[in-house]
Amino acid sequence: MGDSLPRNDDPASLLGRSFLGLDTFEYRNSEQVHRDALAAAQAEHARVREVAVRAYELHEARLAQVELYQRSLQEEERVRIETARAEAEVRLREIENAAKRIPIPPPRLPTPPPPPPPVPRESEPAAVVATPPPANTSQQQSQIEQQPVSTTPSILQPPTQLQPARSPFVQAQARTTQPQNLFQPPAQSKTAQAAPPFQQNTQSQALPNVSQQQQPIQKPIQQPEALKPVVKQSSHHLLWTPERYLEIFQNLKKLRKYIREDSASKPTKELKNQAGNLKRSIVASLGKLTLDVKLNNGPKETIMNALRQARDGGVPSIQVDPSLYMISKPEPTEGARNNGETMPALFLYLLNILAKGIVKQLINEAGPAPKAAEKIGFLTVAIFSQSEFLWRGHTMIDILMAKMRVSCPVLFGFRGLETTIEGRAVVGWKRDKEGNKSFVAAQVHSDRMTGLGAGYASICLRDFSKSAVTSPWKPWHYWQTLATITSTPPEEACSTQFTVLKAMIEFSEQKFLKFYGSAGVAALRVALVDFPENATQKGAANMSLAVLADKLLKDTGLRLRQ
Repeated sequence: MGDSLPRNDDPASLLGRSFLGLDTFEYRNSEQVHRDALAAAQAEHARVREVAVRAYELHEARLAQVELYQRSLQEEERVRIETARAEAEVRLREIENAAKRIPIPPPRLPTPPPPPPPVPRESEPAAVVATPPPANTSQQQSQIEQQPVSTTPSILQPPTQLQPARSPFVQAQARTTQPQNLFQPPAQSKTAQAAPPFQQNTQSQALPNVSQQQQPIQKPIQQPEALKPVVKQSSHHLLWTPERYLEIFQNLKKLRKYIREDSASKPTKELKNQAGNLKRSIVASLGKLTLDVKLNNGPKETIMNALRQARDGGVPSIQVDPSLYMISKPEPTEGARNNGETMPALFLYLLNILAKGIVKQLINEAGPAPKAAEKIGFLTVAIFSQSEFLWRGHTMIDILMAKMRVSCPVLFGFRGLETTIEGRAVVGWKRDKEGNKSFVAAQVHSDRMTGLGAGYASICLRDFSKSAVTSPWKPWHYWQTLATITSTPPEEACSTQFTVLKAMIEFSEQKFLKFYGSAGVAALRVALVDFPENATQKGAANMSLAVLADKLLKDTGLRLRQ
């Protein structure tokens, strides 16, 4: 067997090639030999490890380079897509602004039947006053009232029964506001209205009555169609409440002027100085709000302490009538803390500062990120619902709503043609500078309306079922605003309404459905499906509102499209 091995594989040659050698083979089991072998193995291990580490670091560097390259490609693609989308929106808005609005002809009136023999002369006025101009409405009504009653056929009895049903409602509202002389009488509100929304409401209430009285030959089956514009649940509310909010806004300006200017002209400027310190503490606290509700307790306590100091007379100020800053004057409530006729002017001034700061925070924070409206809405209802800040058991949140009315009139039912200066002013499009005729950019206006719409929803949709206090702005206000916007005729819908409606619904639909259930689902279907589809104006805001229905289906499984 030994002869079969190659010559170079004999033990002597193997020992010659090993690190022991022939001379040290006999000492192969000595300690020194083992130490040398261990050192050689460690050196080889270190060499191999160093090579492996260099290879690993090189591989990591290559992977990092590839990742950075891919991220740069993705960022370039994102910038390209956003730039293209922004350019497309700009072109779309330019086209919308440059396009001429095509007037839609009124629907054709049904052909009346031939006149009956007893009254052959009354068939002509029915065709003449089919579309009377708004300016001659009062003259026509006066002429109609002078007609003898004996010639009126019995077919006009349903309209005469419906007209008195409407006038007591208006008179009841006038009686509730008459002690303060804060609202215009119903007769003046119909004749002295300059804003387009009020003109529309006036025409819808006055003109159908004229046509009904001058068309005695109509069939009874056609009368419900002619009376539809008259039966509006929110029309009377829209006639006087928004104007009252403007009066509150002007009263707040006078109060601010007294605190800042009139008090500074007196020998002691303590009121102005203390008011400035309390104002800065409130504004600074509003800027410290976070998404964590527990962390907002500190800013909330700071604001409430400032209000307590002003209410309790820590800083002396004159006493004023709080009803100047409320929709209506409440009667004294048994057990209420503030049951007198007046309250400190500094307290109402700080409420005005708080309301102004809330609106500003909604615009700046909730405009770009609507989810931020949640923390602001929580703080708002937490302060305005406190019993110590109520007057005769009623909240002073009308001060905040006066600010909202001026900043976002769409929430209160106003609408206008945004291609005109008057229309933009009606829907709350802010001007570039005070007294300047130019308006802010479309994106800036969209962010403002988004923040205010989301904030309004956050204030309305608060659950107070487990709380000892009452909601200062109940959920039915949200429903009323939703119904007012979606009841806009398709040819009068504007992009501001679409933007506000989207902001009110997005991230708040679950709260809305918690209050209204299946009725809320039907309302969302009208707002997100029917309203944008039926609207004449098609633009980016309209498409964004319509897409929200698909987004809700994807995120929550709520199916709104049939």
